[in-house]
Amino acid sequence: MGFPAEVKASVGISPSIKAGTKFGHAPSGMQVTRTTIWDRADATPTQQVMVLPTEARIHNIASTDNVNDKAGGTGALTVRVYGLTSWDQRTHETSELVTLNGTTAVATTNSYVIVHRMRIESCGSTGWNTGTLTATAVTDATVSQQVRIGMGSSQSCFLGVPRGWRSMVYQWYVQVDKSSGSAQSAAFSIEDWEMSDPANPVINIRDQQGVQSTGVSSHTRDYKFPLRFTGPCVVHVSAVASAADLDGDSSFTHMLCGGI
Repeated sequence: MGFPAEVKASVGISPSIKAGTKFGHAPSGMQVTRTTIWDRADATPTQQVMVLPTEARIHNIASTDNVNDKAGGTGALTVRVYGLTSWDQRTHETSELVTLNGTTAVATTNSYVIVHRMRIESCGSTGWNTGTLTATAVTDATVSQQVRIGMGSSQSCFLGVPRGWRSMVYQWYVQVDKSSGSAQSAAFSIEDWEMSDPANPVINIRDQQGVQSTGVSSHTRDYKFPLRFTGPCVVHVSAVASAADLDGDSSFTHMLCGGI
């Protein structure tokens, strides 16, 4: 008996079809200029736009909590790093498990051209990370990924797609949160970063949505014909807000198809 492609993707029957949802949150971090929807876009802002390593880089993984996010602590003990080691790699994704050592950086075994996700895999009694976890590219010294305190995983709305794979986006969600005061708005863009020449990526906006709110407002766009992102590329969501420090979220549901 055959299975539909979406079932194969969900349960992992086919190694060339993967399905999932990528989500991100800019915690009061959307600014009046282009902002990546990810953990580091906050009110400071700590890092408004995600920056890719200049080439495949080892990443140092560390926590801001030197007591609990390490062996014997009550916080995060291990974290899994997900990304691409090359824009030409054969598999859709590479991952590895890193054992934390508090504020002392632990180097990844692999070198990554993009780290698009981090997820806590084991913890002490708290059940989550008690410090902020970061993945910092050596040489470049730029932070590629972050897990905020108590989140357990990164919340970054971007995904690396290697050559030979396609990300078929069939639903895209956006949201703004504002507790009081005058209405504010945000214009979201879902972008295709074409990485055939990693030193000079070409960014194309594939679709846009605008949301306005004095509370919580959201919108979901379903695609009858999915948006197709052909690797090597990055599927990336950004936003421009009508006022600084607007809280925003976004996610996209997609199917990764390989060997096409």
